Amino acid sequence: MKKLYLPAIAILLFLIFSGIFTLSAQQPSQSAAAQQPSQSAAQQPSELAEQGLLFTLATELPYRAGTYREEIEARGLTPNASISLQYEQPHIGLIAAIDLTSDQVYGPWLADSPTGALGNFNFMIKEAGIRIFGDSFSLKGGRLRHFDVVDSPYSLFINANGIAAPMLDFVYRDDRFFYESRYISLTLDSAMHTPAWPDDTYTGFPDRGANFKVFGLSFGRLTIGFEDSSVYSGRAFDWEYFLSPMPQYFTQYVRGTGGRPWYANYDDNYNAGLFVTWKEPGAYDLYAQAFVDDLGMLGLFGWTNNPWQIALALGGRIKTPKGTFGLHLAGATKYTFEPGDMRTPTTANQIQSSYGYTYFPETRFEYEWRPSYPKSYKEIAPELNLIGYQYGENNLAMRLDWNGSVSKFECEAFFEFRLSGSNSPANPWHDLWVDPQVAFTWLDDAVLEKRFTISARAITGHSPWQFFAKATGSLALDALELRDPIGVSSSQTLVDQKVQIYSPVPGNTKLLGELTLGVLLRLGI
Repeated sequence: MKKLYLPAIAILLFLIFSGIFTLSAQQPSQSAAAQQPSQSAAQQPSELAEQGLLFTLATELPYRAGTYREEIEARGLTPNASISLQYEQPHIGLIAAIDLTSDQVYGPWLADSPTGALGNFNFMIKEAGIRIFGDSFSLKGGRLRHFDVVDSPYSLFINANGIAAPMLDFVYRDDRFFYESRYISLTLDSAMHTPAWPDDTYTGFPDRGANFKVFGLSFGRLTIGFEDSSVYSGRAFDWEYFLSPMPQYFTQYVRGTGGRPWYANYDDNYNAGLFVTWKEPGAYDLYAQAFVDDLGMLGLFGWTNNPWQIALALGGRIKTPKGTFGLHLAGATKYTFEPGDMRTPTTANQIQSSYGYTYFPETRFEYEWRPSYPKSYKEIAPELNLIGYQYGENNLAMRLDWNGSVSKFECEAFFEFRLSGSNSPANPWHDLWVDPQVAFTWLDDAVLEKRFTISARAITGHSPWQFFAKATGSLALDALELRDPIGVSSSQTLVDQKVQIYSPVPGNTKLLGELTLGVLLRLGI
């Protein structure tokens, strides 16, 4: 079990939880418009549409050249299209959106053709769900894109890429206080097999789920809050985590500690953190966010000297007549977001302990599903696997961005630098099978990946048409590559032995150039 070894943390969480309700009751009310928590700039479409029916059809023509990420995305021209229907009324909203892609990130679509597939094309559900809402609450469910309460490209609890997942989400908000409880389905009834999850032992990836909560207060320009999350493996849904407003730390340990008739022996992953934002309307926004995966006592007083697993993000945006400029910084120590050790080498322990902060308990998946074709495995894009901070553990990232208007074009651009060491979102402790008994490990690899990315996009058009172009270039020095674990005993779990690890490779220089042209048609009724 990933334990927070400081009993004081339990007291701190209780005080925060109690204080939120106390302050909420004591503070005078303000206008609801000023109290909205920060949300991602890429909010879900179902939360942005006007009343009525909205039909959207879009097509893109991306062209990629170079070797960076070639193991994930196809090179050359990979056209794709999307279609969506969205319906909004005063207290209900529906959305159904599907993508047709040819980038070969995932395997091809089943078809009654000589090859058994639809060429390299693949259908993906972008979003499909329902939302019910009133003056102070909303409840939504389905396969939906979702975001953190902190509006940052480096948000820590929920990935800023807005990954779509089956979910159920409840939000309450009044003039001062807001609360959110979100259930996220990770893997359910999986039939996926990999070397770490072979078909002679497992039916597929284990059933896994996650719960995410936010408790927040707004005081005009200032918003502060507490976030926590739990990931569990071996079961798909935990109703008490979702329904109870109790911080999940207490729920986990009340049920998971022996000596009680209700003892459940649950071994879940618990994470906690704080955020603060300051919004000066029309001038600037600032934010800071912390994520704590595990915390130790540095070996003092006989306590375990387990590694600190933390992530931090801070940044802001300033609005000027020339557009909005942003600066964002984030980093995470080694071992953050990954599962705990599986030192008991049993099938049951591997299932229960696969609670890393990821959608999938692997770094690869079986790409070729057709029986007549040779079996092949493909890398899961890390940015599409992490539930939280999109770059995961053991890195430092900095991003400068800008958006504004140039003539008839709405434009945005960014420059990003990322420094990264080895990381393993699904393999505990990398090449070890127990924690290394050190207090703090961060970017200590002999070689680190240095990645530089620059990107720009322009949008123009006249209703109902919209046209856009995007160009991106990336250079990675000593680029990360997947490799097998080193020195792990064959007596350990298959996850320890077989889940591959991303590591910098000396002299591995990779480039990527990408150009995308697109057109969008939006019709409202």
